[in-house]
Amino acid sequence: DYAKSLKEAVEKEFSKRGICSDIYFLSELLEITDSKWTNAVEGYFHTQKFYLIVEPEYYDVALEVYNRNRKHIHTAGIINTKKIPLDNEVNHQSLAYVVKSENRYAKAYANYVLGRVMRCEDVRELENYSISITPECMLYQGYVVRHINPRDYENPFIGQNAYRVQIENVRREIEEKSVKRSELRDKMRMYADVLENAGKVKLELIKLYMYAPDQLKDLREQLSEAKIEYEEATKDPTLIELRMKLEEKLKDKGKILQEKDRLDKENARLEVQVENAGNEIAVMKQEHQDLSDKLDWQSDTEGIAYKEAEEKYFQNRKTKAAKTIAENFAPQRVQFLNERDELLNGNQGLKALQYQFNHDFTLDFMIGLEGMSEYREATRKLKSVEIVRHEEKLKSAKEDCEQIFRSDFLSKMKEHIEAARNEFKNLNKALDSIYYGEDSYLYKMITSENNQEGMNLWTSAFEAEYKEEMSELFDKLMTRDDNGQKIVEEYTDYRSYLDYDIEIHKRDGSVQRFSDIYGEKSGSETQVPYYVAIAASFYQLYRYGNSVRIMLLDEALDKMDDERIQSMMDFFNGLGLQVILATPPAKIEVIGEKVGTILTAIRVGQNSIVEEYDL
Repeated sequence: DYAKSLKEAVEKEFSKRGICSDIYFLSELLEITDSKWTNAVEGYFHTQKFYLIVEPEYYDVALEVYNRNRKHIHTAGIINTKKIPLDNEVNHQSLAYVVKSENRYAKAYANYVLGRVMRCEDVRELENYSISITPECMLYQGYVVRHINPRDYENPFIGQNAYRVQIENVRREIEEKSVKRSELRDKMRMYADVLENAGKVKLELIKLYMYAPDQLKDLREQLSEAKIEYEEATKDPTLIELRMKLEEKLKDKGKILQEKDRLDKENARLEVQVENAGNEIAVMKQEHQDLSDKLDWQSDTEGIAYKEAEEKYFQNRKTKAAKTIAENFAPQRVQFLNERDELLNGNQGLKALQYQFNHDFTLDFMIGLEGMSEYREATRKLKSVEIVRHEEKLKSAKEDCEQIFRSDFLSKMKEHIEAARNEFKNLNKALDSIYYGEDSYLYKMITSENNQEGMNLWTSAFEAEYKEEMSELFDKLMTRDDNGQKIVEEYTDYRSYLDYDIEIHKRDGSVQRFSDIYGEKSGSETQVPYYVAIAASFYQLYRYGNSVRIMLLDEALDKMDDERIQSMMDFFNGLGLQVILATPPAKIEVIGEKVGTILTAIRVGQNSIVEEYDL
């Protein structure tokens, strides 16, 4: 219970912090390869098999949660996956040898705990090792041999079959308790019959029968006395009167006999009614027994729901009759039955999901509630075995990709940045001797402090400082959608990481940065550095080898005044470039004086006409 409480608390904290990482019990991740040693592994691990395993980067978060809840949670444990060694070799004789796991941390902890426990077939071999155990769970440790409590391993939790064994144990326990419960019910019925019959006993009648022999003796004596008196009475003259009275009594007797016949017939009719009522009572008793048996079965199979219903029934029974309670709950029962039918047979109900599951995984599990054990077992296997196995493979693949990312991707980025640095050096050399008016222009690359010395993007210090950013970048690069290549291109482009500026060197030795004056001066002044940089770039490209030295500019110099346009054209011509400019008509007069040929383009409808222009 404490382990479950700790797991729930850590999962809640992970969810709160947006951490998407599974938390497992150690027992969920282990598998015993030799069933002969199942009890030994279960018994030796004892409560350690419920220790939690979290990813190393989240161990500190889990530890913090445990520390906050230490007053309410104890005995549970969290394995330190940051520190536990992952490369321990396993002795083939040890208990760890028969335990495997797809999770590296679970396997490492199993090796740590079980790797020192040697397996022995016979108790006489135990003393040959400092810690050893037999398949029957005879443990030798600290110079003491003892038998592990069967309660520690009778309900297994490790391995795929543990779930089945637990279910089988519970079923067997239920069967045993059901038999015992049936026996107790029989005794309860017997005692109930005794109590019922005891209530029917008439103690006064029993008391009467108890004294009947004495009373019979007294009556016989009285009868003898009466006979003597009768004989004496027959000799008495008044006997005639007595005979006359006797005749009258005989007549009364005849009437009484007639009444008796009538009552006998009535009695026979009532006896038939009693017999019919008895038959009805027997039928009702059987119905009552059937309902009681059904109720007992439901109490066994749905104990929690039965207990809740029973409490609610007795609570209502205080103020309402049973029939009234049934009538009041009838609509709710219909609603529940409809909901149950929808959950079972609806379009998104259990059966539909089971059909889909069987179709997707090519299985033939039973459809309906009867087959739920198969689906639960499949779910448990997926969660505790298959998912863990694939998670471990994904982790290994990700680690390999991250290594390639560090050695290849970042190296490529470094090459691009260093190539850019060389380009800027060459460009600056080209500009050293070029002036535009009173100014000289120089590109300057400004990088972060971490990259000033040797471009150390791959060092541990850099990786520690930018761990989250690197992880986010790696996740983006791992995407497989259509934007994957664009993302790679974006993140290997050195321009995504470096800042640039243009320095303006005056002849008087003063220096201005373009970023300081941009936005403050007119468009004409801010355009000049751009065109100087563009022209210098072309000059740098064309200075080596034989080429046409051509440069094309669209809507060139549109924001400059006439004086700056003339200076800029002189600057272009001074570099020896063949310049082709597309410019608005308003600039023709100024630019035309500095070029060899002027052509005008005139559009008429969907057609264009080009003619030579003469100043």
